[in-house]
Amino acid sequence: MRKLFTLIIFQFLTLISFSQVIFNIENVTVCDGNSNAFVQFSVENFDNILGMQYTIEWDESVIDFVDVDSYHPNLNGLDDSDFNEFSTPMGQMTLAWVSGNNAGDSVPDGESIFTIEFSIVGAAGSMSSVAINSSITPLLVGEAGPPVTPADVEVNDGSVTVGSGSIPMISCPANLNLISNDGSPLVVNGLAATYSDACGIITDVVYDINGATMGVSSSSGINDASGTTFNIGTTTVVYTATNSSNNSNDCSF
Repeated sequence: MRKLFTLIIFQFLTLISFSQVIFNIENVTVCDGNSNAFVQFSVENFDNILGMQYTIEWDESVIDFVDVDSYHPNLNGLDDSDFNEFSTPMGQMTLAWVSGNNAGDSVPDGESIFTIEFSIVGAAGSMSSVAINSSITPLLVGEAGPPVTPADVEVNDGSVTVGSGSIPMISCPANLNLISNDGSPLVVNGLAATYSDACGIITDVVYDINGATMGVSSSSGINDASGTTFNIGTTTVVYTATNSSNNSNDCSF
């Protein structure tokens, strides 16, 4: 009865609107499908809110609903009973919540109001949007009155991406111009590359040195060209990073 009452009140007042509530759904990358995705739903301008209702949708061929939890303590009465999970096998779930506080509840900007956990069923490289819309339950947010008024709502949809096909990120030092006062070769330090990978583990960072100075690192492991002696002239250093999925990327300076 509480959810039905909420819907009727909100629909009656949709002709009046004063402020904008923003829902931001997190973008999550899960690596190799080996772990679950935890998607946070955060808010902005969530001030004196008496209730909210909407539909949450995702691609059931990529992610599968597991649970919803981590409810914000400021939201009076928000719990599992406010979520209708009947359609979760089809990639849909509805929310209808009414605060037990007649003055409405407020949440600081940027804080999550709940988190949905999904298991991964899609292949590496697949992606599912995670959206709030009105496909089953109309999207409505009510601000405490008097009178109770519907807020304008902005939704920034999120996503879950199944990794494993990720490409390493690698960045080289800036170009260097050095002077040898007597024309002798110079030992140069501070030449390490920086690298990361959203999903895999960086297994190898190797380099090739070509030009006035020639050289090559070990063919495996994490290598650093720092400490190399460079001859007078122009030399190019190329770093290549490889991850656990055998994907690689390079940079040069």
